[in-house]
Amino acid sequence: MLAALEERILWDHPRRRIKEVAAVAERLSSEFDRMYARVGRASVPPERLPRCRC
Repeated sequence: MLAALEERILWDHPRRRIKEVAAVAERLSSEFDRMYARVGRASVPPERLPRCRC
């Protein structure tokens, strides 16, 4: 059986740090929402980009 992805990524791999920062940004999302204009062109909030599968 394959090991879980979390078990296969080294503890000091940069991806882990990026994941931590993205999680913090996600918790601050409601704060960021207040900073965006209510009208105009829609955009992807920066805190959601790390999770984007473009």
